[in-house]
Amino acid sequence: KPYPHSCTELYDVYEITTSGVYKININPDDDEPPSVISVYCDMVTDGGKWMVLLRRIYGNVSFDRTWSTYKNQFGDLHGDLWMGLDFMHHVTVNMGLSYELRIDMISFPRYENNDFTGPEERGYAKYKTFSVAGPTSFYRLSVGGFSGNWGDSMDAHNDMMFTANGTENDHDRYSNFNCAELFCGGWWYDSCSVARLTGEYGMIVPEVNYRNKILHPGIIWKTHLGKDEHPKFVEMKIRLV
Repeated sequence: KPYPHSCTELYDVYEITTSGVYKININPDDDEPPSVISVYCDMVTDGGKWMVLLRRIYGNVSFDRTWSTYKNQFGDLHGDLWMGLDFMHHVTVNMGLSYELRIDMISFPRYENNDFTGPEERGYAKYKTFSVAGPTSFYRLSVGGFSGNWGDSMDAHNDMMFTANGTENDHDRYSNFNCAELFCGGWWYDSCSVARLTGEYGMIVPEVNYRNKILHPGIIWKTHLGKDEHPKFVEMKIRLV
């Protein structure tokens, strides 16, 4: 059989219903040689068929990287992962396919009874549309059509260009201030972020004092967790619509 073009095809045509790493062909022209890449498919959550673009789970992969690094894949398909801006652009634009986005998150245990023994919280945000423009547009984000139980933290980042160390495309309020360098991760910043899934990993992240302003460089989803609380698990994934 030829390589499938998506996790959806793996599920629907090849009847693979187990989550894991699979090879797909990202060359949309079946008359040409395949361009094969390994991806992680979540075949369980919300009906399955999701292709993972980003995951934060162990904190053993640094996301404090340069623009050129963010263009490419880094991390581990089974662990902390970034699939790369070029890949995101290719599958959401060049292949002529439409995708929805889902972001799943789990909080660290709550502080109760003088200890972090409270329950973990599970949240998600889902978007009907998701695409990433090409490098000449600085990988501009297009995302919309929210539903979910942790609030819409991505709306502020819609139509933003990607910023990473050494390349500033954010709309910050300060001169000589690069959101990516201060918050330790590239993102579609807009002075600076309501969502930031590439920040420093951890339950407790040291504060940064910048011009007498206390900043928090952790992973954030402000519409539910605020700026001081950081999720212990994040997974950002897309599915064909």
